[in-house]
Amino acid sequence: MRHARPLLALALPLVLSACASSSMPGFLQVYKMDIHQGNILDEDKVKGLRLGMTENEVRFLLGSPMLVDIFHQHRWDYIYYNKPGKDEPQQRRISLFFESGRLARIEPPLEAAN
Repeated sequence: MRHARPLLALALPLVLSACASSSMPGFLQVYKMDIHQGNILDEDKVKGLRLGMTENEVRFLLGSPMLVDIFHQHRWDYIYYNKPGKDEPQQRRISLFFESGRLARIEPPLEAAN
């Protein structure tokens, strides 16, 4: 029994570290929940943006922006962050600029936003 305790003390960290190993089969790994934050930017809705739209039309199409900077009130930032449980995180951001209450510029441009 005396010899079993040191052997158990050496084996226990090895057994516990095997639980965190990513080489384990998927069905034995810990479940990681998907995390969605921000405005979900649906591709069809983003493609529906047109220069000259009013602020209300943009808000109806995309929803309220996640960020409205008090120093740049004519700039709306739509930010979306997605962290799938076992995959790499994805982030997407679109900034809309208004002049006289109308959409004047989209960054990045819609062709590059994809």
